[in-house]
Amino acid sequence: MTRFSKLSIASLLVIPLACSSSDGGGNQANPQLTPGEALCKSLDDYVTQCGAATPCDTALVTDCASIVDLLSEPFLNGVTDCINRGEGSMTSCLGAGFSSLTPTAAHTQLASSFCSECAFGAPGCESAFFSDENPETAIIGQAILPFSDSLVNQVTEECATGLGCAGTFLSCTQGVLAKRAIPESTVQCLIDNLTGEAAPVEGSGETCVIEGSGGNGGNGGNGGNGGNGGNGATGGNGGTAGSAGTAGSGGSSGSSGSGGSAGGGGSPTGTACVNGSSCASNVCDPDTLRCIDSECASSTNCNGGVCVEQVSSSGAGVCMTGCTVGQGCGSGETCLADISGDGVCGKSGTGQHLGDCVDVSDTSTGCIDDHVCAGAPGENPTCLETCDYWLTGGCRSGEYCVPGGFCTLDQGDSASEGEPCTEPDGMLCGLLYGEFYTGVCLDQTCMWLCRPGGSDCAQGTCQAIVGYEGLGYCQ
Repeated sequence: MTRFSKLSIASLLVIPLACSSSDGGGNQANPQLTPGEALCKSLDDYVTQCGAATPCDTALVTDCASIVDLLSEPFLNGVTDCINRGEGSMTSCLGAGFSSLTPTAAHTQLASSFCSECAFGAPGCESAFFSDENPETAIIGQAILPFSDSLVNQVTEECATGLGCAGTFLSCTQGVLAKRAIPESTVQCLIDNLTGEAAPVEGSGETCVIEGSGGNGGNGGNGGNGGNGGNGATGGNGGTAGSAGTAGSGGSSGSSGSGGSAGGGGSPTGTACVNGSSCASNVCDPDTLRCIDSECASSTNCNGGVCVEQVSSSGAGVCMTGCTVGQGCGSGETCLADISGDGVCGKSGTGQHLGDCVDVSDTSTGCIDDHVCAGAPGENPTCLETCDYWLTGGCRSGEYCVPGGFCTLDQGDSASEGEPCTEPDGMLCGLLYGEFYTGVCLDQTCMWLCRPGGSDCAQGTCQAIVGYEGLGYCQ
């Protein structure tokens, strides 16, 4: 179903086993265990004594040692506390681990890169990235928030760039995790539970008590963690080696981090490329597929075109042709538009209608003409045909034009404008001419969609929808 509603981590439906500690140990410090080791022990004890509710439980225990290296210490401690206090099952406690998390500088940089590169600089994107104010980015922010800074930096570099990266971001993130030699099925389990996409599990009401867990290791007895070595510059960002990290405090000191290696400096102008990050200039020409010098710093340098940064915050851009859906692009190009219908012309790729996207990059949409690479968070993105949502539509029979300007096979609520919805708030509704979903369910009523400041409302005015810049409803 095509949803605009937020997908909450709190919606995890798993067996609520009350696995509590019976030795009265509570949350006592265990200086012999790191936070990762403490979590793995609690998970192992849970499955041994309570049983695995799903194959996903077993996979997470089997590969626990590899998984905990990807996660931040506050998240590890939160999940362990939840299990040891008997507040839920092992997978439901993954949601409890979010309560103590706040974005680090690495998370903030990822949000900046995603909003600039993948969301075309949509206003308000960064401020709402890790909150539930913007349902489109909230699920991405929730999936990323538990990750360690080193992993977040890698995801930023590999996944928050390139045309169509909004649709491929989560699948790309799963690919980054898979590179850590973690089985694909385990990666899928982790992502599904972090994003709230885990399948519901029957059997609620059962209880289980872990014998003698003794609680998870506390922070006080553990040695401080050594600082991470600075990251060497990559691709087109060449630079100096990173500085050594400092020893951690508390308990016995951790070892210092090692210096990062120097970046490669990127390729010189004239070198073949597909992404700006491989060029010293941070710009890859979509027409020639060669590294070129920066063409612009803002759209004022582009003679009516649009300046697009291929590498976030680099200050280097390439001039691209502006467009609206279905207009302004030539043969071999597709308009990559925002929710208002305005965008830039991207070079088309080879992915076929409703097929997998192929080699999405800064210089390729990954799909044939008039198709964009898109998909719901957690789903495999596919090539969907574009349509003019605010004017003519243009979808094939059996497909529906939705905000964002593409056609989907998914169906919304059957309610017409002004009628009660049977689906939850956030579901599209108001099917018109068998092709457009013209409304959204709000307060269990189908409300007509509109653009704030525009003239889309036959009656009333357009009220902005919080978290969706450029989209509102008529009231």
